[in-house]
Amino acid sequence: MKSFILKTFLLCVGVYFVLLILIFFGQRSLMYFPQPALSAEVAKSILPKAQMVNVVTADGTHLQAYFIPPKDAKKPIILAFHGNGALGLYLAPNFAEAVEKGYGLLLAEYRGYSSNEGSPTEAGLYQDADAYLAYLKSQYPNTNIIAYGQSLGSGVAVDLVARNPQSFIGLVLEVPFDSAVNVADKHYPYILFKKRIMRDQYLSDKKISSIAIPKLFLLAGQDEVVGLNSGLNLFETAIPPKSVKVYDEAGHMNVFQYGAGKDLMGFLEGFDKR
Repeated sequence: MKSFILKTFLLCVGVYFVLLILIFFGQRSLMYFPQPALSAEVAKSILPKAQMVNVVTADGTHLQAYFIPPKDAKKPIILAFHGNGALGLYLAPNFAEAVEKGYGLLLAEYRGYSSNEGSPTEAGLYQDADAYLAYLKSQYPNTNIIAYGQSLGSGVAVDLVARNPQSFIGLVLEVPFDSAVNVADKHYPYILFKKRIMRDQYLSDKKISSIAIPKLFLLAGQDEVVGLNSGLNLFETAIPPKSVKVYDEAGHMNVFQYGAGKDLMGFLEGFDKR
């Protein structure tokens, strides 16, 4: 009997460690879901006034993204980073009013997404963000920039702003998380040693306390992906000035159906009064 129990225990341990090995080598397929490029016709129907910009990252990856220039130098440019299963163009409806009022908009597109080269990684996405920021600073040196991050893109935006505090006047985070490790805890509580085996951790909670510019958090009360508490934890860690809007009935993907657009515009137009 004891021998049977011991063998069963060892079998379970062996299976568990095989599972850990599979997750370790396949973890990025659980985090990133690159979407194919939209046709030119569809892209034009979503954002008819957009132009394509080309950038090259520090590691030589060639990227393309959609961009609408600002009406004039007085209007800020929004540099937006999308979630892990989306495309930059999917964010376009969120900024329809801002674009109409003359704001610039760069819908950053990651490596491995759309028609871009490479495969997504945390370090790679940070280099992608650097390249888009460098483009804006070279082409619009006297124009203010506001960073925007949705879901996974919140981790990219927080990192970029934390490393370039003088380059931005504001930061908006839509359904953000405090760290990818904590999100993994929510979805995979049975997986131990996450901090040791996760390659891409997006530790926004370790970076946001250094960001002193105005910040707006748009959170979903029924967030089924990252969880409301993850966004609230990040908000609590952030230093003022900061504000938070919680849309009690919203899920992870639809805060703009519950008034986020109005709150976003209020935040953007607040810079005109400063």
